[in-house]
Amino acid sequence: MDRRHFLKAGMSAAAYISLPGITALLPQRAEAATLSFNLQAAMLDFVPLGMNPPITIPMWQFVDVTNPALPFATQLRVNAGDTISINLVNNLPVPINISVPGVLSNAPLCLPGGAMTYSFTAPLNPGSYPFYDESNGLLGRAMGLAGGLVVLPADGSMTMGGVAYSRDHTLLFAEVDTRLNDAVAAGLVFDMANYAPNYFFVNGLCYVRDIQHVELQMALGENVAFRMINAGLIFYPMHFHGYHVSVYSRNAVPELLVRDKDSVLIKPDEAVEALLMVNQAGLYPLHTHYLPGVTNNGSYAGGGLIVMNAA
Repeated sequence: MDRRHFLKAGMSAAAYISLPGITALLPQRAEAATLSFNLQAAMLDFVPLGMNPPITIPMWQFVDVTNPALPFATQLRVNAGDTISINLVNNLPVPINISVPGVLSNAPLCLPGGAMTYSFTAPLNPGSYPFYDESNGLLGRAMGLAGGLVVLPADGSMTMGGVAYSRDHTLLFAEVDTRLNDAVAAGLVFDMANYAPNYFFVNGLCYVRDIQHVELQMALGENVAFRMINAGLIFYPMHFHGYHVSVYSRNAVPELLVRDKDSVLIKPDEAVEALLMVNQAGLYPLHTHYLPGVTNNGSYAGGGLIVMNAA
């Protein structure tokens, strides 16, 4: 089956996984707070679900001790104005740190076997951001040291750009070049100029036809907030089938002109927030327009292909 016909017909053939932790339906906290997050940086052998034959990818990861997640799925949710402390323990053999674009940079190193606390105030403008290791350049993110930070309105309202929504989905996009991961695990040097990712993930999952992928639940008539965070090194031009979205901010900077779009470009170091009005029921794909990004090691269909399920 060719790509175009698969996107039209293939949605009904697969089994779906609804990921816990990416959908928020409850009212948010309405006051500033002091919050602490405990992360451990660790080397792990990641076995992506559903691959046949199975593969193992050696990775670095920020593990949330309280709420462990798949690699590329660690997300921290706070309110605007909150005081944030990230307590990091480094179990990797290299120094690392934590950076949030536009919020926290040039942070001190956390040495191998050591611990460091990174403190900052959540920006007053609601929005979303990637966070990642800055000290190892592109290598840290390529090996998996990345996550997402979501800053909600200080008053606890479920609004985006002044528009109310009833549900939100946070999507963390990332990718790996397994040649790099294998080289680093073996103690070898990898030239980042040769970086060419071959597996692509959304919240730690890649699409595997007839086995599993990410399904996003929606209800007819509701507004749904999409927080799309690029934790990787490539561009993600995300295309919505069946719907248009209104982009309200990029890295918490409001868009000067809000337009309806069916495709949204998310650059490295960037997070985009958008609203979708669910005006028709059905199963619709959401996927990157970067063709390798919807493959698993070159095999179609795979990678960053998501299903929106509106009932």
